[in-house]
Amino acid sequence: MDLASDNKTKAMEYIDTVKANNQKSKEYANVIAELRSLKAEDVKGYNLPKDKAQLEADIKTCQDSLKTYNSMLNDIESGKLKPYINERKDPCFNLPDADYKALKSMTDRVGKNNFPNMTRGDDNVHMKYEIIEGKQELEKYAHVLNLMKKVNDLGLSENYLGGNLTDDKLKNMIQSLQGLQQEVSTDNQTHMITIQDHIGKYNSYSQGASAAISQSNQALTQIATGR
Repeated sequence: MDLASDNKTKAMEYIDTVKANNQKSKEYANVIAELRSLKAEDVKGYNLPKDKAQLEADIKTCQDSLKTYNSMLNDIESGKLKPYINERKDPCFNLPDADYKALKSMTDRVGKNNFPNMTRGDDNVHMKYEIIEGKQELEKYAHVLNLMKKVNDLGLSENYLGGNLTDDKLKNMIQSLQGLQQEVSTDNQTHMITIQDHIGKYNSYSQGASAAISQSNQALTQIATGR
């Protein structure tokens, strides 16, 4: 029965691999769909982070700053945060220095034209509408960054990082992920053949062992009964 058990174990191992590959294929398909959707959006022109470390740093900057923007808007609505009047008689609010410095460093590199409300005046002074629309600009870039992280997590090299986000770059990402998805599909086809082989051997060895045990039991019965 050892040969039967060994083949059953190997078949189950390959089945687990096929299941994992199927899940990976779904992840590829989901990210490919998101990249295609991104191509239809007005997101071209971002100067992407140069590497994974900078990508993660930008994601953190977006997360921290969005938290600050949301907090400011909540405090404005509740009346806790009051505006001050500048020399032009505009009601203004100041973005905290830490957030401003982090955002300035990021937007200078990514491209100020992508953040017109956040960078208007090139200072930390915002009117309420600039906070609202600046938050939307930040959310848009954060969406791009999180998608780039998914692409990286799925195994693409960092070659797609750095430089402007263009239609060609998005197209290349999609094609690369489709290639990885095809590799997984090809592997699964091979694994399915191997699984069928091990299951066939398992059935054969199990039936053979069962027949041998049955014959042995019959012989022992005959001996015991003196037949």
